[in-house]
Amino acid sequence: MPRINHTGIRSGEYIIGVGKQCKNTLIQVKSDDKLAYPPSTSWIDPDPIIRDAYNEFPFFRDMSLKQRKEYLLQNAINDKDLYLQEVPIMIRFLRIEGEFFISNLTSEQISELLTKKWYPIQEVYDMFPRKPGSKARFHTLIFRPNNWDLFALEEKEKKYKGYYIYGGNLYEGKVKEGNIYPLINNLAYITD
Repeated sequence: MPRINHTGIRSGEYIIGVGKQCKNTLIQVKSDDKLAYPPSTSWIDPDPIIRDAYNEFPFFRDMSLKQRKEYLLQNAINDKDLYLQEVPIMIRFLRIEGEFFISNLTSEQISELLTKKWYPIQEVYDMFPRKPGSKARFHTLIFRPNNWDLFALEEKEKKYKGYYIYGGNLYEGKVKEGNIYPLINNLAYITD
């Protein structure tokens, strides 16, 4: 899957953590603008990747290779390391994993973040402690673009049997109602 600084993120799309700090954390992004997070001019993928790998994303699916490249170039910015907390987006957690999330947030904070509520990303960023005396530009790299891939999460099933996440909790059983989004290896995410 391509990194978010290659594809950008449109409002309503999903991202998944790929860095060890946030591995498998799944987030939905919302913004007042259709383009919630812009791609970077430094990271435009080669044609075969844009042509093939971008097919899994609904936004790009019906575009030709030429249209995809035009969209990316027209919307790209000249900042190869724009962190997510630098843009005014809202985020909603579907799953929280990764050693940094787990070791730096309390179980209460994690439970609250998994309630399907939308949070300004800066509010979530501020939950992470700053090292005393640190003068670093950012006190955590958790929302660095290289830690996140665009993730295709589409409703695909009308009923489901197996493990699923609903309201931030893990269950096992049959589901016949709700929006069913298969994730990975016999795991689905269910919403009302």
